[in-house]
Amino acid sequence: MKYASLTLASSLVLSSCVLGPNYKTPETADLPAKFDKIPSGWKAASPADHLDRGDWWKRLGDSKLNRYMSQVESANPNAQAALARLRQSRAVTAASRVALQPALNLNGRAGSSRSSENTFRSPQAINQQGLTNDSFRLPFDLTWEIDLWGRVRREQEAVLASEQSVIASYKGVILSLQADLAQSWFSLRATDSEIEVLNETLKLRKNARDLLANRVKEGAGSDLDLARSEAELASTEADIASLRRRRAELVSGIALILGKPAQGFQIAHYPLDSEPPRVPINLPSEVLERRPDISQAERNLAAASARIGSTQAALFPKIGIDASLGLASRRAADLLETSSKTWSYGLDASVPILRRTILKADVKQAEEKYNELLEEYRQTVLTALREVDVSLSSIKWLGRQQSAVDRQAAASKKAADLSNTRFLEGLTSLLEVIDAERTRLQASRAQIQVRNERYTATIQLMKALGGSYHSPSK
Repeated sequence: MKYASLTLASSLVLSSCVLGPNYKTPETADLPAKFDKIPSGWKAASPADHLDRGDWWKRLGDSKLNRYMSQVESANPNAQAALARLRQSRAVTAASRVALQPALNLNGRAGSSRSSENTFRSPQAINQQGLTNDSFRLPFDLTWEIDLWGRVRREQEAVLASEQSVIASYKGVILSLQADLAQSWFSLRATDSEIEVLNETLKLRKNARDLLANRVKEGAGSDLDLARSEAELASTEADIASLRRRRAELVSGIALILGKPAQGFQIAHYPLDSEPPRVPINLPSEVLERRPDISQAERNLAAASARIGSTQAALFPKIGIDASLGLASRRAADLLETSSKTWSYGLDASVPILRRTILKADVKQAEEKYNELLEEYRQTVLTALREVDVSLSSIKWLGRQQSAVDRQAAASKKAADLSNTRFLEGLTSLLEVIDAERTRLQASRAQIQVRNERYTATIQLMKALGGSYHSPSK
């Protein structure tokens, strides 16, 4: 019968079951096979956050931006904090892996004790009073919970899924920072372009003001025209000051993303004179599966599913093995002798009786937590679909808007040139010139602003798709 307990334990392990539902990725609102108005088929969401997104920002074709992007992950404090959370989660996962293994401890002890001579005397204890006893022990103690109902295994599933959720969260932080940097960068370049246009306008208006001032001195011009010219000049200076303030804010924001102090951080003047990359409107919905937030929501759901099983297992008996093997002696010199050998082993069983109502409530809570996270997962997928749809729509209509403002800018420039010529020839008033120049300036700035909005929409699309727009299979 010496090995009866160990034999029973082995049989229990071999015949053990795992309580709770086996997790399956839930069905969600179906994703269209293509992001267009007439879907050609349907495909269920299947998170693929583990796939490499690559350096998606390189599609924007800006080498200076690429250099800044390489610093985000290592320099931004929020990115480093997210990385620290990931390391914490990995430490928890590593610790959970040993939960199925026996715990073995070496608990050596040496001590001495003396009994009192003044305690209650009895015939049986009369010879034990006032004695000093020495004790030396060197045992190995083993404890092992037999995972009969799968509680420990379900907890391990939950911990692993939680770690994967933290990984997705980390990737989401990095993706958001990269998208914020890209948007700020092209907004900065667009601001530089507007400043450039306004500086040219400022020169023209200063020349016009000086010309009118000379005419007034010569008696050939009116004070009204000069006042109007001064007003337009002041308006241009105010717009430049506003843009320079905006530029300073953007530079400061970029410094923050890069984990640098705003004081002393500078970026050289760099106008926006390029076009955003063309994006295929008919994108495969598979690219959406790389979104970190979808992966995070799905992994949270998997963890909640596993915890249903672990809470259900708490309703059943908890069985464990405890054993001890070592040496014990009253004298240190005799501790290593064979006669000092000592051992014990046995099975422990703990059956919940009075707490079953509480444990059942824990199971119900775990089930409802799963239902909550299931709806959050579905909402995340629907939000992702909306963001992609909005970005694609923006790219489409901003492209048409760009064509219109380009034509407007060309026509406005021609009208302004004609008005200036007519004014110099004395065929029209200064008011017509001012109006034409104002329209030309507005059209030029609109060109720049729409181009920047197109870059923003493209970046937002890449972010909405989890990075770039290649199919995960490629």
